[in-house]
Amino acid sequence: MNLLKNRRLPIISLGIVTVLAIILYLILRPAPTLPIITLTPTVTPGVIPTLGLVPANPNQRLIINWNNLTVVPPDKLTFYTIIRPLLNDQAIGVVATALGFRETDAKTTLQKTSKLYVQGNRSLFASTSQNQVQFADSGPLPTKVGFENISALEQRTIAYLNQFFKNISFTKTGNAEYFLGRLGDYYPQIVTREKANLIRFSFQQTIAGYPLLTEATKNAIVVFTYDSNSSLRSLEISGGYGQTETGQTVSLLDFDSLRQTATRLAVSLSLETTVDNKSLIDSQLVVTLDLADISLVYFAKPESNQIVPAFLLKGTLKGNFPDTPATYLVPAAQL
Repeated sequence: MNLLKNRRLPIISLGIVTVLAIILYLILRPAPTLPIITLTPTVTPGVIPTLGLVPANPNQRLIINWNNLTVVPPDKLTFYTIIRPLLNDQAIGVVATALGFRETDAKTTLQKTSKLYVQGNRSLFASTSQNQVQFADSGPLPTKVGFENISALEQRTIAYLNQFFKNISFTKTGNAEYFLGRLGDYYPQIVTREKANLIRFSFQQTIAGYPLLTEATKNAIVVFTYDSNSSLRSLEISGGYGQTETGQTVSLLDFDSLRQTATRLAVSLSLETTVDNKSLIDSQLVVTLDLADISLVYFAKPESNQIVPAFLLKGTLKGNFPDTPATYLVPAAQL
């Protein structure tokens, strides 16, 4: 038995020596060179410098007569994001109440973000998701024409704005506009003050000193239309912001680049014409914009919280149809 134990001792001793040798090797060997790992920060997708507008006829070719007009944009501008839209449930409630609607006038809607009020010929649709209010009085229009004194209507309009949106500034866009409307007309006829039975006041917001445009009537944020009896016939609130957040800064097209890309990237924003004439224009393969003005603006992309810079082209659209006042937008950011 002792002889057996003595034979095991060299084996055990050898095992111990081997283990110690391995440990000593692991301690004394040079540390392996580990690969250097560079962490790449996650890039937040930027604002896409497109307008979010779809041409009525994608195959239509636009020709632009520049008429020696030019524009000198800055090298760069900032994108913005709307973090608080102009309209929320509270603001919509204020508008509805100010226009004489009651909760009993509210109708059931399919969307929780939408509200509809109906009171005889008067209706108001509002949507927080679309950031818009549409009010209309569809009653008969007065036959009386002419507006002798518009100061009272202007003061009433300012009072509405202050009631709807406290501590938010708006700028009147140009002079009042006059129309002769008939029941059922979608585009009333533009006339002089003496021949009109409708008057329209438009207001816009600015951002970084540039006008903010939307898809709304006359590309304004808030539009009031009264008849010759001083009744409010329509109110349109669209786009607008209560608070914005500054985004990335991007390089802008210079004028030469604008001229090269405008015919390809320009999208019609508004046409002041009849429904039939618009259909005729949309069916044309070639149209010509006789340019009257170019300016740099910000545009609130539809169905989005993004505000992007754009060039606004104003002029007269010509072709195989009556001459039509028109505005086009071109993305201002370099793609």
